[in-house]
Parts: sequence; structure tokens; C-alpha cells
Amino acid sequence: MKSNIKVICKKGGKTGKTTLILAGVHGNEKCGIIAFDKIIKNIKIESGKVYFIYSNLKAIKQNKRYIEKNLNRCFFKKQSKEIKLSLEGNTARENTLSKFCGFHA
Repeated sequence: MKSNIKVICKKGGKTGKTTLILAGVHGNEKCGIIAFDKIIKNIKIESGKVYFIYSNLKAIKQNKRYIEKNLNRCFFKKQSKEIKLSLEGNTARENTLSKFCGFHA
């Protein structure tokens, strides 16, 4: 299955914590996507790493909340077979990290 995410990593000059920020969990919620587009090219990270993830590319492209399953309902360690087989279930597994932040609006 082709990846449904786009990852941009910004690294600081010093070691530090790793942060993951998601936008586009729901493809029709554009505020996080717009914020990413505006800040990623100019942001300076002092320490650690920040991963900016456009997290539901097909839904973003189609301006839909989701394609097969609501991505918000797929971030569980144990997924049902139905979710495992869905585009969004696969996307959730691509976005695995212990802590993350998502933009909704």
C-alpha cells in the first residue's frame, strides 16, 4: 500500500526531545495544513527534532474528512481487522510515536 503521509523533519543544533505534529487527520480540516504550509519553511528548531506530518494525503486531496475510516478512530495499539485493512488504519500505523499533537479545526 502506498504511503498516505508526508513527513518533514526539522532538526535543532542541540540534542533534545522529539516531537510529532499532525495536520490533515481529517482531510477537510484545513487550518493545520495551512499553518504547516506557512511555518515549516521558516521555523528554526533550537534543540531536538520536530516531525511535521501531513497525515491523510488522499483525504486532503479530495477535501474529505476520511476515505475509508475516521483516522482519529485508528490510533489504537490493537486494531480490528476491518481497521487494519483500511487506508486510515495503515496511515495510523505509519504515524506511530508515543506522544503526538494534532491540529484540528
